Amino acid sequence: EELFADADSSAEAIKRAVFLVWCGAVRLPMDTGIAPLPDGTTRSVVDALSAYVRAHEDDEELAWMVAWYDAQSPDLLELYGATRDVVRFARAASPDTWKTAGMDAARMRERGQMGRYWSEKANGAR
Repeated sequence: EELFADADSSAEAIKRAVFLVWCGAVRLPMDTGIAPLPDGTTRSVVDALSAYVRAHEDDEELAWMVAWYDAQSPDLLELYGATRDVVRFARAASPDTWKTAGMDAARMRERGQMGRYWSEKANGAR
């Protein structure tokens, strides 16, 4: 959470934290190794996402990621207190935008579990 406030790390920290929240909430821990996060942590991540979206509505990578997560579990963000700005942001892009986003699967693999997830999706989509 402390990386959310660091200008050099905030974008990546938000993306990875949102992925962990989503993955922990909707996928089986035995398949992912990611357990559901405590409610307080999840709310902190959603709060940080809200602040980040207000300041960085132009983050295209975050937009297609959040659009996909929201389409897979449409109530999750709202359940944890997402603002209208975040819900609007999540639904502004098509959930399939990731397919045409020009994602570099090799670069994604270097970004932890989130990167491995998206790299596998990219490789499977081709």
